[in-house]
Amino acid sequence: MNIDSKLLRKHGVKDQRQLALRLKKGLYGLKQSGRLWNMMLHDILMSLNFSQCYTDSCLYIKTETDGKTLVGIYVDDVLVTGTDVKKVDNFFNDMQVIELKDLGVVTKFLGIAFNYSAKTGWALD
Repeated sequence: MNIDSKLLRKHGVKDQRQLALRLKKGLYGLKQSGRLWNMMLHDILMSLNFSQCYTDSCLYIKTETDGKTLVGIYVDDVLVTGTDVKKVDNFFNDMQVIELKDLGVVTKFLGIAFNYSAKTGWALD
C-alpha cells in the first residue's frame, strides 16, 4: 500500500494505551480500497498479456492467433467475453490468484439487460 494509513483502536477497549495500527494492505471501506483493487487487477491482467484499451481504461483485450478475450471492469464487477467459450474458461483458470465467481452467461450488467437468440444474436435492452 503506497498510502500511509493508520487505524486507531476502537473506543471502549480496556487497554488504556493510545495505540495506532499501521496498515500493510487495503481494507474494505477505506477511501483508497477501490484504487488499490483496480491497481492489483490491472497488474494481474497485464501479466497475463492483456492490453488496456486506449479510449476506455476499463476495457482490457488479449489478442492471440486463435482469437480474442475481452474483459470489462466496473469497480469490482468483471464482464468477460471471448471469441469462444474456451477463451473465457482460460481467463477464469488464469485468474485463480484472486477470487472470481463465474456467474455464467450474462443476463444483466450495469443495469443493461442482455438477451441472446440463436437466430438474431445478442440484443441489449
